[in-house]
Amino acid sequence: MKHVWLWLVAGLVTFEAGVFYLRHDDVVALSRSADSLASDPTFARTARTVLERERITRRVLERIADAASRQQDRALQLAALDRIAALVPADRDVQLRRADVLRAMGRLNEAEILYARLTASSAGDRP
Repeated sequence: MKHVWLWLVAGLVTFEAGVFYLRHDDVVALSRSADSLASDPTFARTARTVLERERITRRVLERIADAASRQQDRALQLAALDRIAALVPADRDVQLRRADVLRAMGRLNEAEILYARLTASSAGDRP
């Protein structure tokens, strides 16, 4: 009888994993390394689909930003960084990365504003 319960639980766990994969196959596809994703021709489409989701983990967003950077897809990289910035607005590294991408995109006024905010806030941090 004990073995029956173990098999039942194992079957339910397997079923749940299958359902998760079917519902989140796009997120699962982004679990590969950034190098692997950058060489995948379907990466940008998959990443854009994932970015449409309301809830995404920072880890997935970082993976998208990194792979998009390697593909030099600045718009996709910025979209992922914007989502990270919305999650953790005080993260200076994310804000600096956003400014760098804006500069690379030629959006110099926006980049300058971000750089100025970062400089002003770091000057206020000094004793």
